[in-house]
Amino acid sequence: MKVLIITSGFFPVTEGQGGAVEKLVEYYLDYNEVEQNKIDVYTVKISNTKYDKKKYKNTNFKIIDKTKIIFKLKRGIYGILNKVTKKYIPNAYIREVIKGFNKSKKNYDCIIFENGQDFIPYFKKKTKVNSKIILHLHNDYLNKETQNGTEIIDNCNEIWAISNFIKNRVEEINHKKVKVNVLYNAIDIKDFKKEITEIEKNKLKNQLGIEDEFIFLYTGRLMKEKGVKELILAFNKINKKYNKTKLLIIGGTKSLTEKDPYKIELIKLANNNKNIIFTGQVKSKEIYKYYKIANAQIVPSLCNEAFGLILLEGMASDLPIIATKVGAIEEILSDNGFYVTKDNITEELIVKMEEVLNYKINNNLKKEYEKTLEKFSLEKYCNNFSSLLE
Repeated sequence: MKVLIITSGFFPVTEGQGGAVEKLVEYYLDYNEVEQNKIDVYTVKISNTKYDKKKYKNTNFKIIDKTKIIFKLKRGIYGILNKVTKKYIPNAYIREVIKGFNKSKKNYDCIIFENGQDFIPYFKKKTKVNSKIILHLHNDYLNKETQNGTEIIDNCNEIWAISNFIKNRVEEINHKKVKVNVLYNAIDIKDFKKEITEIEKNKLKNQLGIEDEFIFLYTGRLMKEKGVKELILAFNKINKKYNKTKLLIIGGTKSLTEKDPYKIELIKLANNNKNIIFTGQVKSKEIYKYYKIANAQIVPSLCNEAFGLILLEGMASDLPIIATKVGAIEEILSDNGFYVTKDNITEELIVKMEEVLNYKINNNLKKEYEKTLEKFSLEKYCNNFSSLLE
């Protein structure tokens, strides 16, 4: 089978630079070396360093260089146009993809858009393509609030949603009954099952200024929708009662010097609390070590999470997990969570954090985690991906 994958154009499909979506593409490309579909992938280069892509026998990368001045100029022009008109203006990336696609004159059995749902109507119009069009939807981007949602669906032959929550959101406007399948996300579970020695743990703790405190872990972007502000407010109260506690926040930049009002607010709320530690970004290959020194994970989202890969990371690391009942979180975490609601999140976080402080991880929870994680294994993800292609 000949397959074209078009990424959203934000990050490269390459080790170390991609995000969660790009990593999932990479997982399937690895698997496909045995499956042997012929795959082309449109992706991007985002830095002036050498593009460090894996070598594949069955995959060919088509790289759009976002570092070029001409690309930056085009991106700026189309960005301004999008701000001044209500009509969707295709960005510089998808225009380059279409140019390359039309020039290649290649035929594909199917074309998979990894997000980039807005690209699809324009792509079909400009390419006159007859290939099967699949939207692999990783976020809550296609629902009754989406301005051109029905047009996007009508231009798809099939949609793969990463959770039943996302599937149900799409079905709200799926008047032509385009087929919608659920393809759950996955992580490489063994990456988070790796152990580190007590010496390594102590070394990392020393670097972070941690001694023998109980560590609450947050990993993710530092943005309003993720509930980081509410988490800090809750921790400040817990920390007064239980001073041998730390809040480890992984994400954003360590200095938090950006002129971002929300991040400035987070700094003020932390109020020089030495027990709140902002690490900034941590390399994906190193993140498991932070889970190994943590005692509990907190996922205080205020938005409807489409999936929640970090929940899998926490379960694979055998951590008790405090999470908000939003989006697909309950679908993924099942009955294994210490749940809070977003309407009263700060006060409920305080209650659950105190509960978890006095909770001892047990074999029953570990067994439930193992059972849940079976649904989201890398092998199952790749097998299901392949089956949906048939």
